[in-house]
This record gives sequence, structure tokens and C-alpha cells, in this order.
Amino acid sequence: MQIWHFYNVLLKSQQQYHGVMHLLSGGGYREFFYPLSAMATVLPFMLASFTEIP
Repeated sequence: MQIWHFYNVLLKSQQQYHGVMHLLSGGGYREFFYPLSAMATVLPFMLASFTEIP
């Protein structure tokens, strides 16, 4: 069940980053920043899920 919550949060954050980056850069830097923002969003959740495993 937790994976679905993680997926929804990731999807929303990616959409927000996509919109913000598109507004700021006119879409020019999206190819560079989009993967980085996605990585930065995924990392804390991965660490949290790993530490939750007994």
C-alpha cells in the first residue's frame, strides 16, 4: 500500500517541477533539471523505505 502513496507523491512532485521549470526557463533547461529534480524527490522516500524494513 505504501508504494502507491509513494507513486502518487512522486507523480505530483514531478508535475509541479515540470510546470515550475517550464515557466522559469521557457522549457529550455527542462532536459537538464527534470531528471535532477526527480532524483532529489525519489531519494528521501527510498531511504525512508529502506530504514523502515526491520
